[in-house]
Amino acid sequence: MFAVRTGARLASVAAAKNALAKTQWRWSSAVSTGYRKTRELASLGGADYEAPSLVIFDKDGTLLCFHTMWIPWIQHAAQRLKHHGTKIAVCTADNRKSSLLALKRMNVDHMVDMVVCGDDKNTVPKPSPHNALKICQHLNIEPSKAIMVGDTRVDMEMAHNAELGAAVGVLSGIGCKDHLHRADILLDHVGLLVNTFYETRL
Repeated sequence: MFAVRTGARLASVAAAKNALAKTQWRWSSAVSTGYRKTRELASLGGADYEAPSLVIFDKDGTLLCFHTMWIPWIQHAAQRLKHHGTKIAVCTADNRKSSLLALKRMNVDHMVDMVVCGDDKNTVPKPSPHNALKICQHLNIEPSKAIMVGDTRVDMEMAHNAELGAAVGVLSGIGCKDHLHRADILLDHVGLLVNTFYETRL
């Protein structure tokens, strides 16, 4: 399920929505099933669809699903992001030891370019933009070329406060669609992320 909000700030998202308007689509705030419109949004962008250069993930509820304690498609999603040359970061309030262990157990640790944890020095809790901007600076990515993916209100607020390209909410954690009302795009899980921002070639 997903909902696209009019506040989406990636230029490509706006372009895709304009294309939909020309075909007389009427987007609503209601959550729809089957992810059909998510795929249409991605396909309408075609070759001109601007994909992020950096994806910043929250950990718990995003990479780790609270309902199953593991998201089986996260490794494939990470592989597809790396195939497209996208950098991957994790920003979590959890401690570094447990976070690195979780990433290793998911077999994605070797694909993550940067991890920022709650017990690291010189970090500021969400929704401050500090950690997101720190990641962007370290990886040499403009904030507007990065997106934040998370399951909580503070994840979405951090994305907006840092002026990232988009705030992507996922329903695999503690946040429901009402809690994630500031999300530019709302998905059931991160397995749908790549098809939303890239052409479906893999």
